[in-house]
Amino acid sequence: MIERDIEKRAAAYVEDLLPDCISLLCRMTAVEAPTGDEGARAELLRSIFLEAGLDDVSVDDIGNVTGIRRGQTRRAILLEAHMDTVFPRGTVTAAPSVIDGEIHCPGVGDNTVGLVTVITALKVLNHLGIQTRHDLIFAGTVREEGLGNLGGIRRLIDTFRNSLDACITVDGFQYQDIVYKGSGIHTERICFNGRGGHSAERDIYPQALLAAAAAADRIGRLPLQGTQTIAVTSFRAGNGTAIHAIPESAELIVNYRAAAPEEYAVIGDVFDDILSSVQAQYGIAFTREVLCDVPCGTQNTDLPLIHMLHGVIEDLGGTVRYAGGGCTNANIPISVGIPAVALGSGPKDYGEHSLVEYMDITHLDKALLAPILLLLRMSSVQETTEGGEV
Repeated sequence: MIERDIEKRAAAYVEDLLPDCISLLCRMTAVEAPTGDEGARAELLRSIFLEAGLDDVSVDDIGNVTGIRRGQTRRAILLEAHMDTVFPRGTVTAAPSVIDGEIHCPGVGDNTVGLVTVITALKVLNHLGIQTRHDLIFAGTVREEGLGNLGGIRRLIDTFRNSLDACITVDGFQYQDIVYKGSGIHTERICFNGRGGHSAERDIYPQALLAAAAAADRIGRLPLQGTQTIAVTSFRAGNGTAIHAIPESAELIVNYRAAAPEEYAVIGDVFDDILSSVQAQYGIAFTREVLCDVPCGTQNTDLPLIHMLHGVIEDLGGTVRYAGGGCTNANIPISVGIPAVALGSGPKDYGEHSLVEYMDITHLDKALLAPILLLLRMSSVQETTEGGEV
């Protein structure tokens, strides 16, 4: 139950803002932002930050949008959501609309509603006219999806690391979930290079396809522990025209991940051993290209940040769920020892990363309010003005 007067006022204002928040969500979802091509959405967010009166509003050299709401000290808390979606440009052909309490559109829940949540937090704090102890850095980040390799949040942590006391990532699908662990992800392309020739010359050696197939088989049969996963996600060799030729090269793409650092290190070593073994057995040469390498990490649930978020969710009437892992922008601060969480950006999202994605907005007010209450509790606030509209 929310008891502090300032939190009650925040909740009331979120309720007042709800129609505008839904309108903004529909508007922003129609502004496409494929990974690596987030510029149009970044410009919209930049204009909103400027209108809200943030200091040092900027778009950095890779496309992150940031602005600072000054506090009493130069210690800072980062509140961010990623701007990019998994869909190529041209996927969203019309602005979505609300039908029976749902918004149907690719990218609405992952992660456009996260951006709206960040913007709403800024509007509410300005309306309440409060000053926080911390500087609050509001941000929209790039390169979270696909092979973006969490490039946006990496840059922000590099930029603000010395002043950050905590990072709050708004991403995910239910406000009751607390992501306090970061699953490491490693994706690699391995190209085996052998000799090609006519398919009748079976004694050609070394054969790239056979070596690649052996590696894939061993990866598929690898015993796993704890949170470890490993999978061959692509296998390529030969082509449709040379059906009677032995290919001189074959390619695998392999992804492995784990939430615990020790498990992540072990599976990486085992993967290296498999490749070395195949190379020795088949006399094959191969090259390796890292496509994505995201660090993992975990935190103690007794951290003040996590403890406070737990209390926020309960006070909103939710049932707290601690996620066992997951890869979000929170991975990067967690991996360098900065307290961080990822919390859900909507009541419930369905079909994420698919063309039939939609979000139930029945209890959107709770998802919007959660990070606001968390900021108020983390940064001992005081009222400084009568407040005003953003």
